[in-house]
Amino acid sequence: MKSKQKLIALSAGGNNDELAKQGIGIEHINELMVRFAARLLRDGHRLSFGGTLGNPNEELTKSLIDTALVRLDDANAVDSNPLDPNTWPLVNYSGWPYYTSINAEIRASHVGICQFVEVPPENVSSEELKSLQEDWKSKPVARRRNADSLYLMRKKSAEEADLRIVWGGKIHGGAGWMAGILEEVACTIEAGKPLLLLGGFGGCAKLIAEFLVKKTNRWPSELNPQATSDSERENLLLPQEKKKLMARFEKVTEDLEKYRTLLHNEKDVNGIPREALFQALEDTSPRQVVRLGSEMGEKELATDSGNNKKPKSGTESLE
Repeated sequence: MKSKQKLIALSAGGNNDELAKQGIGIEHINELMVRFAARLLRDGHRLSFGGTLGNPNEELTKSLIDTALVRLDDANAVDSNPLDPNTWPLVNYSGWPYYTSINAEIRASHVGICQFVEVPPENVSSEELKSLQEDWKSKPVARRRNADSLYLMRKKSAEEADLRIVWGGKIHGGAGWMAGILEEVACTIEAGKPLLLLGGFGGCAKLIAEFLVKKTNRWPSELNPQATSDSERENLLLPQEKKKLMARFEKVTEDLEKYRTLLHNEKDVNGIPREALFQALEDTSPRQVVRLGSEMGEKELATDSGNNKKPKSGTESLE
């Protein structure tokens, strides 16, 4: 029998230098993304991504769109209504300024396939954003707006997903206020949503997995704010804004410590059995982790019972 349709967020990425420590490259990360997409779409679910599908010329984008097109003709696929974006098989959450490159032609070509959700930074006028758009990477204030937007995008994606699966991810050089996969994991935990963290494929996810797998492991120094430090950007922050940013990071580490405690002491965490969570943290087989993700999609994942109640929101934009 067809399982209840879920919106499953897939988070991955990384760079080859960091992934090489595990003997893999970005091509392996992307291959796993396509494998997950094929299996989960076949099972009747919708999939969400952040910052992946805005460039139609990227091979990963082409593969995901092709996979969605094939599955739209499958008898067990998502029941998609071209007039209702909330039924389309793919959802792309896009922060500023990335969504500005998704033009009308791209959007038209993706009707019925991919819903684009724009997430701008809060309390910033469209006029200011437009003035910063050109050569935005060279402007510290634009990089600040970008980091704020990325956080809000990840928060919104976490709140709207039924399950998030993460692997890989950059450790250094991210554009956000912290490593991207770390922020997505933190937002997912804060939202009280099920999380399947795959640690066997290197990158940021592996560092988080190593922290979680043993109760005595220390927080990885490579995931401290310095990994994504941008002195020009940070110099724009007022003292209270810097304090708020540090408080947000401290809450991330506290939430992950609490999550680790649940992982080692409860039978399940947010509806996922402990055995499955530990398997995900260490398994290096693409076939096995895709099967595991599919099984989690089949489960009625609980997010509001016992120790796994959704916590009150404790993070806000720096604005």
